[in-house]
Amino acid sequence: MTTGVVVRQANLADVARIAAVLDAAFDEDPVSRWVFPQHPDRSGWHRGMFEVFARWSLMTGGAQVTTADTDLPPAAVGSVDAAALWLLAGPEQPGKPPDFPYEPALEAALGPAYHRFVQLSDLMDAAHPRHTDHAYLPFLGVLPKWQDHGLGRALMVHRLADLDTTGTPAYLEATSLRSVTLYEHLGFVRTKATIRVPGGPALWPMWRDPTGFPRIDQHQVHGVRVPASGTG
Repeated sequence: MTTGVVVRQANLADVARIAAVLDAAFDEDPVSRWVFPQHPDRSGWHRGMFEVFARWSLMTGGAQVTTADTDLPPAAVGSVDAAALWLLAGPEQPGKPPDFPYEPALEAALGPAYHRFVQLSDLMDAAHPRHTDHAYLPFLGVLPKWQDHGLGRALMVHRLADLDTTGTPAYLEATSLRSVTLYEHLGFVRTKATIRVPGGPALWPMWRDPTGFPRIDQHQVHGVRVPASGTG
């Protein structure tokens, strides 16, 4: 596991780097493969979707990134090796900023894959809890060469510590049973719903109560450094 991981808030200058990381991280993901069938332009559509979500996240729930190059001082870190995108969600959410053309932007970015994305999105929306405000994690990804080095866990632990402090629940959809197990170790539990894509893969919705076990406090975040404000 990588130690001394630098977790920082992302900004608009990181959008292209975040999209590149998530494009690589989800290249073999069964859900991504269903939405984006093999095609010469697949990577461009795939990356375009992540650029839209990165901008949306930065305008609402926030995005965190980290790098595996721990020799660089926080202010000098320009690369991105892992990224987590968060959205605000609740009874009327996930919210779309009034000045952000979310659906037209996705339709333009996804090309012919847009109709499959909408089909999947409708299934996910139907399973999404709406009973209270919460933080929603649509995407967390790590560059393949750095997977299993603790970067994804560092991003999760950092954000969950903040959510525990504010008493905010969290929600996500796991795209593999291996991911289910990993998220269970961070206090997430599976909901009663399972999202099954006709002719495609399954997703497992998971919910985390901030008062549940294990509660993560800031002083328990070992090996995760957060740059001072202004270095983001």
